[in-house]
Parts: sequence; C-alpha cells; structure tokens
Amino acid sequence: MEVKAKDIIDSVDLSRSEALYPIYESVVNSIISLLRTDRKDGKIDVLIEREVFEDKEPDLFDKKVPPIKSVEIVDNGEGFTEANFMSFKAPFSKLNKKYGCKGIGRFTMLAMFRLIEVVSTYYERGVWYRRKFTFDAEREIYCDIIGELDESVAHECQTKVKLIDCINDELKPFTAKNAEDIAIGIKNHCFIYYLCGQFPEVNVVETTEEGLKSIGVNGYFKLESKDKEKDITVRDKSFKLYIVKTPKENNRRYNNVTFCANSRTVGAKRDLSKVDSLFLFPITENGESVFLDIYVVSPYLDAHINNTRTKFKLPDSNEGFEEDPNTDISIDEIMRRIAVEVSGLYDSYVQETKKRTVEEAEEYIKTQAPQYRSFLLRKDVLDRMPPHLSADKKEEFFHKEAVQADKKLEEKIN
Repeated sequence: MEVKAKDIIDSVDLSRSEALYPIYESVVNSIISLLRTDRKDGKIDVLIEREVFEDKEPDLFDKKVPPIKSVEIVDNGEGFTEANFMSFKAPFSKLNKKYGCKGIGRFTMLAMFRLIEVVSTYYERGVWYRRKFTFDAEREIYCDIIGELDESVAHECQTKVKLIDCINDELKPFTAKNAEDIAIGIKNHCFIYYLCGQFPEVNVVETTEEGLKSIGVNGYFKLESKDKEKDITVRDKSFKLYIVKTPKENNRRYNNVTFCANSRTVGAKRDLSKVDSLFLFPITENGESVFLDIYVVSPYLDAHINNTRTKFKLPDSNEGFEEDPNTDISIDEIMRRIAVEVSGLYDSYVQETKKRTVEEAEEYIKTQAPQYRSFLLRKDVLDRMPPHLSADKKEEFFHKEAVQADKKLEEKIN
C-alpha cells in the first residue's frame, strides 16, 4: 500500500513551542551524516532568511525580529549517496535506525515549509557526484538530477538542505527568535550528542544591517560541565542519567530534568522540586552554588516516543494504579526515582539542607507554634519535614503530624 507524503504531513501536530523543531531536526540529520564518516572537521552552518517588514519598528536591543521565511542547513557530511537517497524516498526508512532516526523527519519540515531543495556533492565508488532534487507535499520528489563531476577539479563533500517559505500561518509568529535563541535551541535539542562527544562545529548565520552575523552553538556548552553519570532502575527498566552543573546566574530558579529519546531531547524541561522540595534551590557544594540539568535516556523512553518525537506515549502519573505492574511507567514515577538517586549523589548538600531544616523547624516551634513543642523530642518528625517551607506550610505539616499522633494514641488507648 502506497503512503502519500501529504497524508503523513497532515498527521504532524506541532505545538507553538515546537515551531523551530524542523530546523533542529535538520541539524540532527546533518550530525548523523557526519557520524557516518570518520572526519574530524565536521561543520554545520544554519543560514537564516527572515521575512521583510517595511513597517518594522526599530528595536534598541534587537530582540524583536521578523519571523523566519527560509532556512538553509549546510554540512560536510556523507551526503546523499544512492543508499541515503533511497532511504529519503522511503517513509519510515530504517537505514539510520541505529542513530535514532524514524524516517519521517522531512515530513515534519514540510509541516512548516512549502518545499525542500537539496544540493549534495558526495564521493561514492571512486567517483564524485552532485545530486539535486526538490521535495514537497504534492509532487513529493521531483527535478531529481545527478551527474558525475570533473575529476581534474578538487571537490569536497557538501550538502545544502534549504527549507523554503514558511507556510504554517499558525506557527510562523513563533519562529521570530533571534540568532542567539536559535543557537540555544539547537544546543538544548542536541545536548545528548554533546554529552556523548559527537557534536560538531555548528553556527547560526544571518544577514543583518551590519553584515553577516554568526553565532557559534558550541560556545554555549562551555557554560555547562558534565558532572556525573548514573544508571538507575525503575521497576525492571534501565535508565541512564547525565548530570550537568550550571553556575547560578541570571534569573534561573530550578533544577531541571529533561527526558530524551532517539538522541533528542523531548518536551519541556521538568522542575525536580515538584517531586522533592529539597531541590527548590541551587545545589551548594564547597561554597559554590550550581543548578543541575539532568538528562534521562533509556531504551524504554525510545520505545514510547511518538512518531514526531515531540512527546512520550506515557502517563504523567499512575495515581490510583501504583500497585498495578501492567501499567506503563509514568513520568512522575521516573521523576521520584531520579530525586532519590540524585539525593544520594549530592549527599553533603542533602545533609546540610536537612540539618538546616531541622534547626528552622525547632526555631519555628519555639517562637511561633508552642502547641507543637512535644515534637522537639521527636527527631523522626523533624527529619520528615520537607525543606524550604513557608510558615504556613510548616503549620500545615505539624498540624497533620499532630492529627496522626492523636489518632495513634487513641488507637493504643482503645
């Protein structure tokens, strides 16, 4: 049964936060093309072309930029060899499965852009070739031209993939991101490749009134350093944590968890303090305050990603079904296990925080809530109090403990 490209494209459902996802996926394709070679000088350029608005208001800090019209991604990877071209033509191709590819990335691109133009120079079976073709929703692949190149002239592998004319009117306004934001987006989307030492040189380039402006993506990785790796188990499934430390700066407020599948980050970052208030503030070790970025990878996550790699086919919570082994592991279940494991990895911070929490609890009882003074002799209760609670939350905690204590006492008397 023949699968029409338009039918696949119509099934792609991108959200506003994923408006730049086709660009990120094209960069991933270029990374994979480089991984299929043994070259050490891999490079990717992302050339941005914007809409032109004559009545655009001047912006002193260049934060307001027009939406993206077209994008060209240029790499010096393997190129569109015969095998790669045949894979491109086949929906759901498994050629690059070991790299996490599902064979539908190009359809995601056409959910945003009118057409894709490709020009690829590559070396195969002792001959240099140049292949040109165009791909769109209606005609699919057309204008496919391939020719041998003059051997007397020096050639280099190069592939240009141009995503032309953003036609998704609903999501186009959300492509109005400056070059720095696009570079950071690429960094976040491709972070696993960096952690695995597979991220090449990547630059975001656009033409401004002052001339060409180039932003290096690699420079943003220097602000973060991989601190620890940890293998964990949830039920009988294996997960690996890559933990990155980022110095406390700007307005950042959270220790984040990012779930990954097929070597891509998936969905928004999640706040670890939502499952354990211990992580409500930066981690402090040896006088240094840092935030943690925890990247989670697992074959289980790979197996439960949707076709467009934008979200997981897993429940957020298994509330009410915690004891049922037949249910899928929930995101909340994984988050709670991560909190436990990370607490063990940063034990000095945890012990210091717990000590401070007990001291705050004792001070609160002595100065504001003498009705709970019996708990001053209950180390188990003081140790249970979550850190970083407001006065109202402390009252709520001790009131609940008092009710539980009275209930137990009544049971013993009976």
